[in-house]
Amino acid sequence: MHRHRVVGSGVQNAKLASGILTLLCLTATFSLPAADGLTFPGGKGPGRGKSIVFLSGDEEYRSEEGFPMLAKLLAAKHGFNCTVLFALNPADGTIDPNNQTNITGLAALDNADLCILGLRFRELPDAEMKHFVDYLNRGKPIIGLRTSTHAFAYGRNKQSPYVRFDWQNKDWPGGFGQQVLGETWVSHHGDHGKQSTRGVISAEFKSHPILRGVEDIWGRPMFMAWRICRRTRRCWSAPGADGHEPHRRAARRQEERSHDAARLAARIHR
Repeated sequence: MHRHRVVGSGVQNAKLASGILTLLCLTATFSLPAADGLTFPGGKGPGRGKSIVFLSGDEEYRSEEGFPMLAKLLAAKHGFNCTVLFALNPADGTIDPNNQTNITGLAALDNADLCILGLRFRELPDAEMKHFVDYLNRGKPIIGLRTSTHAFAYGRNKQSPYVRFDWQNKDWPGGFGQQVLGETWVSHHGDHGKQSTRGVISAEFKSHPILRGVEDIWGRPMFMAWRICRRTRRCWSAPGADGHEPHRRAARRQEERSHDAARLAARIHR
């Protein structure tokens, strides 16, 4: 029988054991039934007594993994009561971001102070969607991340009272994304699948509070193109970069497009 030794100091082994335990806990969290989501009670901090609800439902950017981490930080470090709701498989209650029609527990929005979205092409049950729409109608704040510009797609139930939230809706142009967040999905920016994105802070807004702690960014995927709407302040721009490695030169064609968009924005603001 072979005996395997763990090589390293006691401190290193303790860290390894702690890391394995954390991984096991995270694995358990995402393989067990999610009920109506996860809750993280807040403590001391500027957010004490305030509630944040996260809505996770996208199959591309792993909000079901990122939101629990963000919620735990906001609860532990800043005092907010946080609830994370997930796209669920109705058969067994497990987290399933590919299920576009089932997020439960939106009644948590009835007493929420902030809603953070990570959605893509969802068509929620009307009873659940009502809580979201009522939240919006109360004028409460909302933060939409990534594909939340096209959070909803009503291709199944055309009779739903919330069909106008569809990202392609004509009666309420652009649906929720355009009417609430400022724009729906337009297209991919650049040569999708071949170019990446350099994120550059606009010199004019480098001291803006929203950019505190933010530096220039590089991302492997291409960003989505937006039509710049009135009253927009572009604090950060994203010219395309050739290839899929950081620090590659910016693609000239994409830089020209970005400069054209900046000039257009300046004319709009004037």
